Amino acid sequence: MGKGDGKVYFRHVRSIDAEGKIGNMGGVTIAYQEIEDDVFKIAVAKCHPKDNFCKKIGRVKSTGRLNSTNLSHVVRTDWATLHAQFPKTLDEFN
Repeated sequence: MGKGDGKVYFRHVRSIDAEGKIGNMGGVTIAYQEIEDDVFKIAVAKCHPKDNFCKKIGRVKSTGRLNSTNLSHVVRTDWATLHAQFPKTLDEFN
């Protein structure tokens, strides 16, 4: 994976109810791209909790933000640390 290949990767984060079912309302899409070895550009698109979550729209919006200098962030870390820091559910996302 990665190594500065310019490919954009996505992580979709959803709410999970008490029964362990993934909710269809609200969510977050995280877009990330390795721009140099261990240097990542990251952007987020958040779906309103009253809206039906759509991965396609999340990918489009987060990619647009990834390409914006004002709406993206650059972090220095390795792949394993980056993935370990991603939230698993919306409750972890803040």
